[in-house]
Amino acid sequence: MATGIFKNAKVAGASTSGTTLYTVPSGKYATIHAIYCTNKYNLEDLYVNVEIIDASSNSFFIAYLLPVTANIPTVLERPINLNASEVLKITASRATSIDVVASVLEFTP
Repeated sequence: MATGIFKNAKVAGASTSGTTLYTVPSGKYATIHAIYCTNKYNLEDLYVNVEIIDASSNSFFIAYLLPVTANIPTVLERPINLNASEVLKITASRATSIDVVASVLEFTP
């Protein structure tokens, strides 16, 4: 029987070139329950891309140019299932201005 543990994956100030938020460890799998993006730059709305990189280095966007309003968090609340070695990556439209937290349930088979 698989056992699961809840974790938070966190990035303070995501970059414009892509920042790894979470990587599924080898031999495990995970479910992302929610992703919270907060715009700390209070002068304008920003955007974020959320993507999965699979074990073959293929990229799949979950969100592309998702608006993150100034001082108001944006939440993606749909479960996302990830397999071993897959990567959840965040790219911000302005460097160091968006913090991201993901609620992760990580399973060991």
